[in-house]
Amino acid sequence: MLKLSRSALLLGACVLAVPLAGCAKDRVKGGDTAYVARDVSTLYSAAKRTMDQGDYERAAKLFDEVERQHPYSSWATKAQLMSAYSSYKRGDYDGAIVALDPGRSEDAP
Repeated sequence: MLKLSRSALLLGACVLAVPLAGCAKDRVKGGDTAYVARDVSTLYSAAKRTMDQGDYERAAKLFDEVERQHPYSSWATKAQLMSAYSSYKRGDYDGAIVALDPGRSEDAP
């Protein structure tokens, strides 16, 4: 009988885990950019093209992605500046400051 209850518990846990895994996928849409490994020039070009089209919020996220995936490249500094500029263009002045000074948080005075 103990073996049956363990099996039922395991089955119940699996049944509950599937819907929760489906919910985790939806958080990527509104949150961070999904991680897709790309070379630095392709990623930077996509961010620049997005900014040129006027989608400053997405462009800032893509420039942040350049910095995240290639932190020690010469493109990382350019991407940091462009992320700040994209934030500035969309009116997010606090976000622009934070993009230029990662040690400072938006909640700090």
